[in-house]
Amino acid sequence: MKNLDLLGSVHFGPVFALYDLSDYINVYQKWERVMTRVQLVSKLSLRMDVSKKEADLYLTAFLDSIMETLHKDGRVVVQGFGSFKVNEYKARVAKKPMSEELIQLPTRRKPSFHAGKELRERVNEGMDLANEAVAVMSRVRVPENVFSISAR
Repeated sequence: MKNLDLLGSVHFGPVFALYDLSDYINVYQKWERVMTRVQLVSKLSLRMDVSKKEADLYLTAFLDSIMETLHKDGRVVVQGFGSFKVNEYKARVAKKPMSEELIQLPTRRKPSFHAGKELRERVNEGMDLANEAVAVMSRVRVPENVFSISAR
């Protein structure tokens, strides 16, 4: 049996594992769920049967329209998807955590997004299955001789 000093004593049996495998799976799944602008343009071009250059123009025009409207203190509502608006925060005095110096924060405007009902429903659609999978995984028992952690 091998003994490593990581936040206490970690003992390894026949199976070598430093961390819970679910941590690695969660990180991988989160990375896989990120869609970049390039991927979005590719998806748009396939769905609309146009070139990627045209799809990029459509996406740019859409985003520019939203930004322009928000800049003019407007609100953008996309039925079923959600709404974009600008929240304004008053000027205030704040304290720097490290030096405890008081500083004046100016008035600022911050864009915000509120998801619509249809988007919320689609996002939460698979949550029942995910919660069920977590419950099943929590019931799986790992023998003590495979992996154990003891504090100092």
